[in-house]
Amino acid sequence: MKEYIFIWIVLVLISACAGDNTAENPGIVNPVIVNYIELPNIANSLFIKNNKLYITTQDSGTGVYDLVNPKNPEALEIIDTPGQKSNIFVDDTYFYIVAGENGFSIFDISGESAQKVGSIDSLEAAKGVYAAGTYAYVADSSKGLQVINVGDPNQPVIVASLKTAGYAQDVVVVDRYAYVADGQTGVLVVNITNPANPVPVSSIMTNGSAVDLFIAGDYIYVVDNYTGLHIIDVHNPLQPFLISTLDIFKFLKKVYVSNGYAYLAASSGGLKVVDVHDPYNPFLVASLATPGNTDAVIGNNFSPYIYITDEEEGLLVINISSGD
Repeated sequence: MKEYIFIWIVLVLISACAGDNTAENPGIVNPVIVNYIELPNIANSLFIKNNKLYITTQDSGTGVYDLVNPKNPEALEIIDTPGQKSNIFVDDTYFYIVAGENGFSIFDISGESAQKVGSIDSLEAAKGVYAAGTYAYVADSSKGLQVINVGDPNQPVIVASLKTAGYAQDVVVVDRYAYVADGQTGVLVVNITNPANPVPVSSIMTNGSAVDLFIAGDYIYVVDNYTGLHIIDVHNPLQPFLISTLDIFKFLKKVYVSNGYAYLAASSGGLKVVDVHDPYNPFLVASLATPGNTDAVIGNNFSPYIYITDEEEGLLVINISSGD
């Protein structure tokens, strides 16, 4: 009899612990589209800064939306920006935009309306941009990584060009390193202690074509067009190593990571949500079908809403919690 009582107590304790774990780490139950915002054209990229959402569109400029009411973004202005395929980075005073063959431009956003202040046209096919300090770093396709001095925003100057082995698609900067999504050659890590002399220090393959990346803590989350989501440990940038891969969909476009979840713009696959609380064991927790192809995704810290672009319906506002 005592043995049965002991076994019963152990089972109760195990059940209680499992319940506690679920409560501390709740899954995303049901991401739901709660609003559609019509856009003037197909959107290419999204960026959130100071509670404003910036949306670049093909040949129709960059829209700026107020997120005071995150479920119902309010249009503030349309900025005349160049190009069809564009990407953007925003800081407190300026935003930096690259637009393929249309090059690199800087806009002052400190006033009532944005004003273009500087540009560089001599880029090949600029894909991604990241600004840090007085420098902007541009992923410029077959020309690799371009480093631009933006200390004087009216006169930006290319101070270094680093030819990469692949086709540079995206770039993110953390401390003294730039991380480049370099297409078929994976991810390249570059020491930028001296921005005028960038030095490659390591690289890692993704066995497909790395097109977008997001850094959270010591991990890079890499989107590969052919092999899915890759998570790379970069606590030592000189020796990055792959810790997990999740091949959930081909032709992934963008990744955004927040609060233990990775949100993936999956083209015709809509939105994919992956639990990455344990980066060594990511798993798919939700999928959301969208009317058209999904090209970009962004969130706003711990807000219950994320935003994705849809080629048919414009901007979709998604509630990522279980309620409205």
